Amino acid sequence: MESQIKNNTWIKTIVVLLTCCLVFIGIFCCTDTKMADILLSVQKAGWAALVAVLGLMFGQLIVQSFSWQILLKGTGYNINFSTICSSIFVGWSANFLTPSMYLGGEPVRAYILTKDECPISFSDALGSVFVHKFLEFAAFMFLILVSAVLVFVQFRKFLPIKISLAIVLCVSLLFLLLLGLFYSLAYKKRFFSWLIQFFGYFSIVKKWLEPYKAKINQMEEFIINSFHRSLRPTGISFLGMFFFEFLIFLRPLLFFIFFQRVLSFGELALIFLFLQLIQALQFTPGGIGILEGGTIGIMSMIGISPSDALCFATFCRIGDIAIVSLGFSLAAYFGLNQNFFKQASYHD
Repeated sequence: MESQIKNNTWIKTIVVLLTCCLVFIGIFCCTDTKMADILLSVQKAGWAALVAVLGLMFGQLIVQSFSWQILLKGTGYNINFSTICSSIFVGWSANFLTPSMYLGGEPVRAYILTKDECPISFSDALGSVFVHKFLEFAAFMFLILVSAVLVFVQFRKFLPIKISLAIVLCVSLLFLLLLGLFYSLAYKKRFFSWLIQFFGYFSIVKKWLEPYKAKINQMEEFIINSFHRSLRPTGISFLGMFFFEFLIFLRPLLFFIFFQRVLSFGELALIFLFLQLIQALQFTPGGIGILEGGTIGIMSMIGISPSDALCFATFCRIGDIAIVSLGFSLAAYFGLNQNFFKQASYHD
């Protein structure tokens, strides 16, 4: 019996790896990344640079997984790290297809979590995802605000007035959103319950939402308890997410070391600020076509040639494709399909 289980595990592993390779090739063919660009980039920067960028990108998601595990343990759920890590990768794959690289994969992450040996309801799993997403957003906003200040101090003379106003508007709106979330959590406001009450005035929507009311209340209870009863593990989890965001901040520094150029903190702030705002509203899956052009334009402001900027963008795109391919393969491994909401509800 034990040998049969091991054989099944190996078969599943091989299927995942093969599926991952096929998905990688499929996504690669759909993007505007050309093999000639990759070969030229590798020739220019070296294989060590590619390995370093890929290692950093995968390492970021490992850090994110550890951060989420700390949060879950603090609320009484000892979920296996492999399940958490798989959930993170599948969630990022879902984000890749949405209009923002930061939103869209939350229900998928929660569903994968309910597949663990440690029993957790879909409501609590989704609540933990939202808490972790808030911590990610808070860490993201801290670096965005610091970067915005550095950019205006160091590059204000070179920024067109329209771009400066756009930065101020975007950062201000994001900061107001963060303050609103802080207020909601500090005063235990139940935003989702309020939404149900609001949409309850429409009979059609009310009929659809009514069965989920108790589960939404349970999810909100988890979110509130995370900040009022489990503050210490939540705080440690936030530090993990800050490290996660800081690794994104440092990615250009690591890459351009291979070009014998050390970027200053201000230059890193400029790249981080603009690229993250582009990814926040990417419009196309993974920002395909938009991110590459944006990278070239942004880096030209600090004297980086278009070919070097494209090399960096190409390496990052290879990392994106690898992560998304693995995520889609893991989704198939966990049996994710269009009925996953219905299946997940059985865990409540």
